[in-house]
Amino acid sequence: MSKQKYYAVAVGKRPGIYYSWEECKAVVDGVKGAVYKSFPSVREAAAFIADHDGSSGTGRFANDPEKEEINDRIREKIDSMEDDEVIAFVDGSFDAANECSGFGAILLFSDGKREELSGHFDRDYSEDFIALRNVAAELEGVKAAVKRAIGSGKKKIAVYYDYTGIEKWATDSWKANKDITKAYKAFIRESEKDIKISFFKVNSHTGVTLNEEADILAKKAAAGTSEEKHR
Repeated sequence: MSKQKYYAVAVGKRPGIYYSWEECKAVVDGVKGAVYKSFPSVREAAAFIADHDGSSGTGRFANDPEKEEINDRIREKIDSMEDDEVIAFVDGSFDAANECSGFGAILLFSDGKREELSGHFDRDYSEDFIALRNVAAELEGVKAAVKRAIGSGKKKIAVYYDYTGIEKWATDSWKANKDITKAYKAFIRESEKDIKISFFKVNSHTGVTLNEEADILAKKAAAGTSEEKHR
């Protein structure tokens, strides 16, 4: 059995990390000066994207104060976690070919334990859900992470996300108009009776390793290659 490869696309139609050559090929074909490479780990793939500027190889993100500030903040947050705390990185993905979506979530605990959660959704689950593509799946990822934290007896969770609506709907900055977003907002409100939820936005595909790993989990879930499915 061949080992899993991760394809890092630094310059292409949609920069990011892909877990199959077919996905990678789709975003680099026809792109002049496309820059991509395969790696045996997500960490190495993320580093490649973070360090490449697409032309001279001198590090587009290497001296980015915002990226470094985010990475420093994440490291400090992980190092200073209290016993009643959980950190979660959540992402969603949509498989257009099969009209399926999925989420990936990585949970970090104060004792060093790490858990990975994922979920797969197709039209049999809900056509309205699939119509929202990756967004609905990412909302479910947040809900799964919060439920797991509460089930573990934790009192605080820090949710790192890259889609703005994750926080905006939760905090009423955006009006929830659809049933799915209304249900998400209601879930957050109910959960806040048991746990304090904090949100932190990170930019996708900028070399934040845990965010990239959550993205890979979400892609696998959307493709139906993870274990958990919702129908």
